[in-house]
Amino acid sequence: MAAAVNIIGRLNILRFSKRMKKILRNHLTIVEEKHFDESYDDFWERVSQYLKISVVCGSEYLNWRYRDNPAYQYTVYEVRKNNQILGFTVMDCFREKYNVGRILEFLVLPN
Repeated sequence: MAAAVNIIGRLNILRFSKRMKKILRNHLTIVEEKHFDESYDDFWERVSQYLKISVVCGSEYLNWRYRDNPAYQYTVYEVRKNNQILGFTVMDCFREKYNVGRILEFLVLPN
């Protein structure tokens, strides 16, 4: 849990960096998402044309893999512009010998 707080804290700092200010000026929003809805199906249709091979990452798969998994709790951040998803990331944090953070999915549209 401490690792998750640490990563979230770093993400909050990032929000105020010069790059993030530029992103916010371009009307992009970054939010933590609790559920993969139908807009992820639309996003998959748009992004899949750029991939040569991949698991189909629609809302049904993403909810099954990350939200309906009782063994783990994942954190999802998405980037939207004009209410359309431009990308998302799925992360988790845990403690072994050290605090560990992993990025399990990172999928964005080109450009």
